[in-house]
Amino acid sequence: MADVKFGVLIGGTWPQGLPSGADLLDLARSAEDLGFDSIHSSDHIASPPSGPVPVVNCFTFLSAAAAVTKRVQLGTFPLSMPMHNPSIVGSAMLGLHHISDGRAIFCTASGFSYPGELEAVGVALSERPTRNSEGMDVISKLWAEDKVTFEGQFSKMTDLNMALKDAHKPIPTWVNGRHPSALHRAVSSGDAWAIPMVGPQEFGESQAKIVQYASEEGRDLGSGFHWIVEVGFNINSDPAKARQEAEIALEARPDKESTTGQPPTKELLNEAAAVGSAEDCASRIREYVDGGATWIIATPLCPYSGFKNQMAQFSKEVMPRFKVVKATA
Repeated sequence: MADVKFGVLIGGTWPQGLPSGADLLDLARSAEDLGFDSIHSSDHIASPPSGPVPVVNCFTFLSAAAAVTKRVQLGTFPLSMPMHNPSIVGSAMLGLHHISDGRAIFCTASGFSYPGELEAVGVALSERPTRNSEGMDVISKLWAEDKVTFEGQFSKMTDLNMALKDAHKPIPTWVNGRHPSALHRAVSSGDAWAIPMVGPQEFGESQAKIVQYASEEGRDLGSGFHWIVEVGFNINSDPAKARQEAEIALEARPDKESTTGQPPTKELLNEAAAVGSAEDCASRIREYVDGGATWIIATPLCPYSGFKNQMAQFSKEVMPRFKVVKATA
């Protein structure tokens, strides 16, 4: 059995309680100490239309987390590419990669922006797919070439050189999304495909499409390509309490408003969450792993006050079931 990797989503939106700066960094240290392989943050600049929700900028948090950790990888999940200037993103990610000694992960998507956010940064909703595609092309060139000259619909540069790219191994790129364009992009330029909360069946169906696209485009995905799925969880010996807390968390989750095609809260809870006893949660995770998932992004579905305890329970009672025990000399 190959090792399954586990990440944890820590912010950046906090609809059920805002940690202090010190508490956020404590969560990052705890995630590393508990054995998680990666720490992730979502990308928003302001509250959703439904009401005020505190947001901690993903680059701010991940850079701070780099300073208090040594091993765990640090990534966006996902970055809303159309909302950003790709040259600035390329530089910011290289900076994160450098100060973390090569631990950055670049996970990007074309969705996940609220209309108000797009308006605030001067982006029309209709431009989103083109900006995403062009932005990823720009970043790919900036990370691969010494002098980049590019003129697209939204970006223009002449002999731009990001020499910091040569300081470490390349930053892995995860393409996040369920739309066919995202699946094709994962094949053409991704080191991994990632998807937010979906049921095992939809995960498997999308994975099959990617395999088909890879065959058509002549790409061998190989063992180094990762299949990543976010799984919301709540572990409690009382299944009713676990479900109640998870349902409240899902209902408060801001990103559900910007994810096209996402089912209602109760359906999502039934299909795509790991809720109940540790055995119940492990059973749901097993469905994804048996379906080909190689990296699970675990999201505690609880108020901030229970976040650290949920992380600890997941790491001690669920993760070891999917890890290979390595012999020691």
